[in-house]
Amino acid sequence: MSKYFKKLESSIISITSSESEELKKDHVEITNKLSNLFKVENLICLFGSGASIYAGMPRMNELLEIIKENKSKLPNNIPIGDKNENNIEDILSELASRSEIANDSDKLSINEFLKEVVKQIAVKCGQTNINDVVAHESFLSRIIPRGDKANRVKVFTTNYDLCIEIAAQKTNKIIIDGFTFSYPRVFNPRNYQFDIYFRNDGEAQPKPSENCFYLYKIHGSINWDKDDDSKNITMTDNPKNYCMIYPSSNKYKMSYQTPYSEMMAQFQFSLRRQNTCLVVIGFSFTDNHIWESIKNALKQDTSFSLIVVNYFDNTNETQASNSNFDKLLEIAKENIDDRIMIINAKFEEFSKLIPAFDRLSKEEHKLQKIGEILEK
Repeated sequence: MSKYFKKLESSIISITSSESEELKKDHVEITNKLSNLFKVENLICLFGSGASIYAGMPRMNELLEIIKENKSKLPNNIPIGDKNENNIEDILSELASRSEIANDSDKLSINEFLKEVVKQIAVKCGQTNINDVVAHESFLSRIIPRGDKANRVKVFTTNYDLCIEIAAQKTNKIIIDGFTFSYPRVFNPRNYQFDIYFRNDGEAQPKPSENCFYLYKIHGSINWDKDDDSKNITMTDNPKNYCMIYPSSNKYKMSYQTPYSEMMAQFQFSLRRQNTCLVVIGFSFTDNHIWESIKNALKQDTSFSLIVVNYFDNTNETQASNSNFDKLLEIAKENIDDRIMIINAKFEEFSKLIPAFDRLSKEEHKLQKIGEILEK
């Protein structure tokens, strides 16, 4: 049965299964609204872990099992889980705090434990099904080709996995990710100043490639390796020292270290640009350093718009949510600000319903139609 959008509240939308004419009209209306929003001058996307669940990205409870399985490697005098033994961020935050005041022996044990946990998290995230990234493929295919008059799409993600990179390869998209194009690929923030142009034979002026986008991995990646001596970040299939921000309260502090600081700076700068639309997919809004940037954009820029795609239970809309997301729900319910649209859907459902970007203006469509008639 076909899936359509159903409007739940003023600015809260859910995907449901129905063939009713009323919901078909809602589908057309909302698709048109998305189409207009996606034509904005600056289109930014933010992916959270919920966007990769369908491809095998581990959930938090699976990552928590890694902690419990490695618990025995810590000295007996270093208990973990005093605050909340079922919250991975609380546990790792607690260990990081203990490390700062521990003696040399215990500090070494804690740091080795954390290093092993990060390694196993990376391995777990690397087990995503590389043959099943169809939602990412559909999404990139629809939003990346924006013509040569629109700014490049910028994709930010807190995920460590390679779903976006694999989908880009499968759909012939070109990624500018801050790494050199030579081998070995080494991170340098100046590489974000590059762009990709092409020129056909006989053409004097090159044109920007319509299949190119920028990628920023805010919390690192399972294929980033950091050399402690040179401080270089290298892209490799087999990292020895994973460059990743693990889940903890230190995320805010670590996000202002290289290379993460470059990613956050780009995110904040992008949100400050006029006529920007941010599409947030599968993100929990619990990372306060990211939430603060989004909140400030909403408070300060009337040309900024926000689309949030998260799956939540209709019978309990705040299920698995938090105070930051609840604030957005409240604004959407009360129809206080039509710049905010919340869509209750899984990423794999939403990606099929995104309208393909229409590169032509009304005048260009008119000329195209006239040309077709004249050439008959």
